[in-house]
Amino acid sequence: MISAIYKIFFTSKNDDKIVNKKIREICKQKKYFEIRKLFKDLKNINFNIINNDKYCIIDNNININKELIVRQLVIESTLGQFFFKKLIISKATSKPLIHPLPKEYLNCLKAIGYNVSFFRSLILWYLFVTYRCLNSIPFLFYFFFKNLVYLNNKKIKHFNNSVFFVDLNNKNLPNENFLEEPSNNIFEWYRANYNYVKTIYHNLEKFKNIKYNIFETNIYYNNLIPYLKFKKLITLFFYSLLLFFYSLFTLFIGKWWNAIILKDKFTYLIFKYADDIMLSNDYLFSNSSINYRPLWTYVLESRNKNIIMYFYSVSDQPLCPSLNTSTFNINFPNINWPIYYCWDKFQSNQIKQLKYSKNSKFYEFGSIYFESNHKNLPKLPNKFIAVFDFEPHKTEFYVGYGTYYDLGYNFNKEISNRLLSDVIEIADKLNIKVIHKAKRDIGSKRTKSYSELLNNLTKYKNYISLNPSYNAYSIIQKSTIVISQPFTSTALMSKSVNKNSIYYDPLALINKFDPAKRDIVIIQSKKNLYNYIKNNY
Repeated sequence: MISAIYKIFFTSKNDDKIVNKKIREICKQKKYFEIRKLFKDLKNINFNIINNDKYCIIDNNININKELIVRQLVIESTLGQFFFKKLIISKATSKPLIHPLPKEYLNCLKAIGYNVSFFRSLILWYLFVTYRCLNSIPFLFYFFFKNLVYLNNKKIKHFNNSVFFVDLNNKNLPNENFLEEPSNNIFEWYRANYNYVKTIYHNLEKFKNIKYNIFETNIYYNNLIPYLKFKKLITLFFYSLLLFFYSLFTLFIGKWWNAIILKDKFTYLIFKYADDIMLSNDYLFSNSSINYRPLWTYVLESRNKNIIMYFYSVSDQPLCPSLNTSTFNINFPNINWPIYYCWDKFQSNQIKQLKYSKNSKFYEFGSIYFESNHKNLPKLPNKFIAVFDFEPHKTEFYVGYGTYYDLGYNFNKEISNRLLSDVIEIADKLNIKVIHKAKRDIGSKRTKSYSELLNNLTKYKNYISLNPSYNAYSIIQKSTIVISQPFTSTALMSKSVNKNSIYYDPLALINKFDPAKRDIVIIQSKKNLYNYIKNNY
């Protein structure tokens, strides 16, 4: 609701055009690294007063960095798409930046030279924090009454010796017609590595009534937040109400951190009061939620539960061409998960360099499956080349500050044109079929130029375009050669099943020796691509 209100009063129809034009200008000037530096500075701002505040509602009796938790939540809540666009607009028009930000961020922006409406932004910040505080009350009452109903239910599920996958999406589970078909999803991957686990839970309501089984492992829907016994429920309810009024009071005297973390505190208390039989052994989060580690995971860790961050992709970016450095530490400077499931040593070594993850545990598994197929693949040729690219989004839907912007990948339509056209033309001469799958179905976010490109490619008889919803693994396993746009994860997936795998960079924009390539060759000319296909098909 608050984002809808913000859109009405603080955005205009011309914003996206201004953003698009200014970002192109910054890229052309090769100054995109300056935007990343600003985000790095903001993400590293320390709210020191929080750790010294003895009235902070975050517990002191377990090993918690209170300031870091609040910092992660502030970053997650404020430094998203709205902020990035308003920042670019302010830079382009010299109009004051108006965005809900704490004074520490506003002071940083002013010091760098941005025109900031300090007072209006600070008012918006306190309104935002107040909204979060008030929004915790419906959550509390909903949990309280739902728990009361649950207490009358004699079929109480026990969670012992189970694992819980948190906040998956609807593509992770197969639909009802494909429950018996292998689909290379996250559950199949987990079962292959941990075959002693007999029960896996998820909180996808769409699959609430679907029974899913992999060998002898049962996969069920369940509520992520455990239910409490009656006495503990009453204690929680009245203590939480007390915390609510206390947080409002501290907000009025300028201590906003209690209010912003209040809802998370309620969840923390629920997990704290829950009986052990109501808790799983392991809780697994995907890298989609990497930047904020929920407060309740700390109490679970203190109760000897495993809190795990797993990567369903390698999330690599090219080296910054202006500075010739990696930007991984800028993207994830504050992550502090106790356990990481990584693809390989390169990925785990990047995380080990981060300040708050130096003492974490790391496990390397190779490629980690993620999404399911929801329908059978069409009949494919016995041999073919599989091509995987990623398409740029329209700027009205997404803008980022990764190094692909420095290289012009998000605006230069010739990259996608050459990547696909070169492969298809070479394959056509060699009488080879080409299967192409776009990274994902982004609907109206797709650019007009990319839609036109796909339509034009249909003139080639050797070209087959597959729906993006198909699982990449299912295509890779049937392929002969896999050609990926740098640095999509499909190149490493292909290596893991011993397929011929290369990156193709048709305009030679990426450093050929970028460490993110691992041991996979980057081909940067059509002639070399022709020779590779001819010699390896």
